[in-house]
Amino acid sequence: MDKPPDQQIDLLLRCMRLIEEQLRPRRRARDRAIPECSASELRALAGLGQRGSLSMTELATILDSPISTATRVVDRLVEKGLVERLRSDKDRRVVEVSFSTLGREINRHVVRSQRAVARKMLGGLPAADRKRLLGQLEKLVDFDRPSGK
Repeated sequence: MDKPPDQQIDLLLRCMRLIEEQLRPRRRARDRAIPECSASELRALAGLGQRGSLSMTELATILDSPISTATRVVDRLVEKGLVERLRSDKDRRVVEVSFSTLGREINRHVVRSQRAVARKMLGGLPAADRKRLLGQLEKLVDFDRPSGK
């Protein structure tokens, strides 16, 4: 029997929190000296992890904020030693942001940790259930995409 809509929403939110909690990597001992990152800083780092480097304009778009806010986020990440700014070779007015050596190393750790947890979670399901779950998750991901993308 189907659950009432409010219970369905509660279940979805509980699952999202659980997955987020499980995918949050544990800090390595050698990284504990680096101050924790804010939600905006983590979004910026995730964007860099997907793209490698970003212009300040692209980063502001990812953060859904003005360039001045993105600049402050990058300032804090530079202070933490996680990113560096570089002037574009093509256009000296454009500032590119990319991982520092430390930031790249930590990003690799985070991605490996998240993939290991996801592999374990999916591996615990029978193949038919895993296929059904992934099909439904694709629909949720596609829900927010503009048509034709």
